[in-house]
Amino acid sequence: MAEIAIHIDGEPYTLLSPHEPGSEFSAFSSEVLIGDPGSHVISVVSFDTQGSPSEPVKIPVAITGAGEMITIQDTSEPLGTPMETLEIKRTEPPPAATATGTATIIKVPTSTTKPEDKQPPEIRNVSHTPQEIWNYHTCGAVEFDIRAQISDLSGIKKATVTLRVVKDGSTGEWVTANMNPFGDWYHATVGTDLLKASMDSYRGTVEYYLSAVDEMGNRAESPVRTLPVKDCLI
Repeated sequence: MAEIAIHIDGEPYTLLSPHEPGSEFSAFSSEVLIGDPGSHVISVVSFDTQGSPSEPVKIPVAITGAGEMITIQDTSEPLGTPMETLEIKRTEPPPAATATGTATIIKVPTSTTKPEDKQPPEIRNVSHTPQEIWNYHTCGAVEFDIRAQISDLSGIKKATVTLRVVKDGSTGEWVTANMNPFGDWYHATVGTDLLKASMDSYRGTVEYYLSAVDEMGNRAESPVRTLPVKDCLI
């Protein structure tokens, strides 16, 4: 087990690591804040070291007050086993005294004013899998996945991956694709269409870097990383 993804009502909520990354089974716990009263479904999926997902474990919960905190714990069995292996603890936030002395539930304040932010986004933990690809599917993988954590005070407006193919001294065109958010993790799959857009008959090396722009227009780029493209002769 390498990563655990949590969705609320089908929308990505967070991506986290188990207590014992890489082991077959691992305990984990996570607090989930649900702001809207009513019925909701929390979905938990685990990913192995190859990026393959488990079957989702879906947990229905009923929220009676705004700002209620749910704690999910899995202490022994692998995800994808019956729901009884997941333990749910509900913890209400502490009450806040009003001017009359009555207690109300604390709600997360909302504001239309964006915080002042002059710093570019932070791009970290950039990785790709597999570590090499082929230029034809009969020899092996022909696409690869890129993941990275990207965060910023004012929020991320857009994240992209830009790449080109370099072969025998020839350089392909730089091409760009959007990355999809999952909490503060961003993901993109680079396939044959994008590689051919850089160089039609591609092999050699893929060079790529990530870019991120925050809500205030500040921009950041990651260092260039490389991935070999092997020539399939079958």
